[in-house]
Amino acid sequence: MKKAFLQLHIAIFLWGATGVLGKLIDLNEAWLVWYRFLISAISLSLLNLFLNEIQQTGFRQKLAMAFTGGLQGLHWICFFAAIKYANVSVALICLSATSFFTAILEPIIHRHKLKYRDLALGVIAILGISIIFYHDFSYKSGILFGVASAFLIAFVPVLNKLQLKNCNAPTITIWNITGGFFWVSLLLPLYVQFFPEGNRFPKTMDWCWLLVLSWFCTILTWRLSLNALKKVSAFTQNLLLNLEPVYGILLAIIFLKEHRQFDFYFYCGLSCIVVTILIQTYLVYHNAKKTSADANEI
Repeated sequence: MKKAFLQLHIAIFLWGATGVLGKLIDLNEAWLVWYRFLISAISLSLLNLFLNEIQQTGFRQKLAMAFTGGLQGLHWICFFAAIKYANVSVALICLSATSFFTAILEPIIHRHKLKYRDLALGVIAILGISIIFYHDFSYKSGILFGVASAFLIAFVPVLNKLQLKNCNAPTITIWNITGGFFWVSLLLPLYVQFFPEGNRFPKTMDWCWLLVLSWFCTILTWRLSLNALKKVSAFTQNLLLNLEPVYGILLAIIFLKEHRQFDFYFYCGLSCIVVTILIQTYLVYHNAKKTSADANEI
């Protein structure tokens, strides 16, 4: 359990850095995601030539994993759009809504009872977003994109947890990435017609940041999070993802000086989200300790 939490925290810290990287990369959000998938897919294919970790799976499994990758791609597009229409901090803070959506989706997909404790913690996170939303309408469009990205990403660990029953993490990762590249490639022409702002071709520094984004914040984090999912629930992973805005905002303060845009209500909303993280972390460790003690008695 401790190893799973460590893997999650490393992955979440790197995910938090994607907001700053998204701000530094001067591309339209859909093109940014397309290049991210392209570099990741090529890198994974080359990596597999040496590691040979990919399992043989059926067509339906491949299609399911590719579909999940498409949801991941849509999440990334909405997330980087949120940065564009608001800022890194607002885009990241909206991801805290993921725990609310997961508390509803996970019982439906996995067919078990709704956990009201999980739902209550998710509602607290939603309250944090609402405080920021209703006290600064200049971020309205960015928050809407941000909440949409939270809704989309809520599906990914829930669906991937189902696939982990039959496939290993590297197999799911490569099919998620290649599937995401395929779906984003189909969506790209339509998206840029409605949202044409931004560059389509990376500059020299854009390529450098895209490599960091693809290798460390995509391939490495995907493998770490999938390995962690073997030990923790999808809800726990998504709730711990609330640390992503905390890490990301700290990085945005250090590198982009975004704290100059914060006000009292922003800090109030952020406090609600931190409370959910502290409560869930305590409950997960408490339940794990209790389960271990019961097993020792047996």
